[in-house]
Amino acid sequence: MKNRGILYLFIFIIAGGLIGTLLSDLGSSIFPRGVIREFFTRKIGFGLNPPLNLTLSFFSLTFGFNFYLTVLAILGIIIGVLLYRKLS
Repeated sequence: MKNRGILYLFIFIIAGGLIGTLLSDLGSSIFPRGVIREFFTRKIGFGLNPPLNLTLSFFSLTFGFNFYLTVLAILGIIIGVLLYRKLS
């Protein structure tokens, strides 16, 4: 049962992040140029760049990931966690 709770938490976190990112992308076209637009739509990225490559004689494996967060994506994640706590 505990694994199911972790799965639902993960789903709420991903959904909150996606909704926040969508709102951030929408805000970049709605907000006029200025400080507010820059604050809500600035993306902070981190990850494994360049990707890690493992090449052997018979196969090649590439591993890499990047995260891009905005203020609205972080707020969406926080709201997703709060909704999960309220519903569970």
